[in-house]
Amino acid sequence: MRSVRLSSPAIAEPSQIVVPAIFRCRLTHTRVQGVRRSFRYTVHLWLVDVDDLPRLPRPLTALARFDPRDHLGIAGRTLRANLDDYLAANGIALAGGRILMLAQPRGLGYAFDPVTFFYCYRADESPVCVIAEVRNTFAERHCYLIGLDQPVGAEVSKALYVSPYFPTDGHYRMRFALSARELTAAVTLYRAATAKGPAEPALAAVLTGHRVLAPASLAAAVVRPWLLLSAHRTIALIHWQARQLRLRGLRPARRRHHEPQPGVDIPVDRAPPRSKGD
Repeated sequence: MRSVRLSSPAIAEPSQIVVPAIFRCRLTHTRVQGVRRSFRYTVHLWLVDVDDLPRLPRPLTALARFDPRDHLGIAGRTLRANLDDYLAANGIALAGGRILMLAQPRGLGYAFDPVTFFYCYRADESPVCVIAEVRNTFAERHCYLIGLDQPVGAEVSKALYVSPYFPTDGHYRMRFALSARELTAAVTLYRAATAKGPAEPALAAVLTGHRVLAPASLAAAVVRPWLLLSAHRTIALIHWQARQLRLRGLRPARRRHHEPQPGVDIPVDRAPPRSKGD
C-alpha cells in the first residue's frame, strides 16, 4: 500500500507522553452531502503502549482487557508482531521504536472500535507514521497508512465500505495532533470527481480530546461502569444514526467485497487451526 505524507506533523515524542492514559474526547460527525446531519458524542479512549498493554489480574480479565485479536493481523500473536508485519509490508521498519495505540478496551466481552489509531516512532523517538485501522459493522477492517516525513497533504483512497449510505468511491484527508495532554484526529471524506465538477467534501469527523487520567489502570474501567460499556454504547449509537438516515429517505449503497490487505487480514493458509468444538 502506498504511504501518504502529512504536512506539519504535531506528534509529540513518546517519552513526553505518560501512558496508559485516558482521554475524554468529543467526536463531531457532520454529513454534508445528500441528507445533511450532524451529531456530537463524548467517548473515553485509552492511549497505551502496544508493548506494555494494561492488564487486570486473571480472574478479572473478562471485565476489561486489550486483546490483540480485536485488531489487525494473525490471532495468537502479539499486537506488536502484527503491526511490525504490516509496516514491513509497506516498507517501514521501526527498528525497536515505540507504538502508541488510541483505542477502547474490550469491555464485558465485547469490543468494537470504528477507528483505532497507532502512532509509530523510530528508535530515536521521531514520528514515522500513523496507522488508522478502520472497522465496519460487517466484521471487515482496513488500515490506512499516513506517513509523517514530507510536507505534502495527506490523502488516501477510500477502500472499505463503512457507512451503508456511501459507496467506496472517493478519498480521505487526514490530520493528527498528539501531545501529553491533548489530541486531535480529523478525517474528511471527499467523494470522487465527476463530469459535473471536482471532488467535494461529503462527510467530516473530528475527534478532539484531553487527558483526564494518567497513568491509568484497567481498574479504572472496573470502578467506572461507563468505561466498561463504551464499546456497547458505540455500536448502539452507530445503528441509531443509521436508522435516522434511513427514516429521512436514504437507501443503502451496494456493498463491494473487501479485498484482503497484506498484514491486516489473516490469509487462509496462515490462519491458526480451529480447535475442536469451534
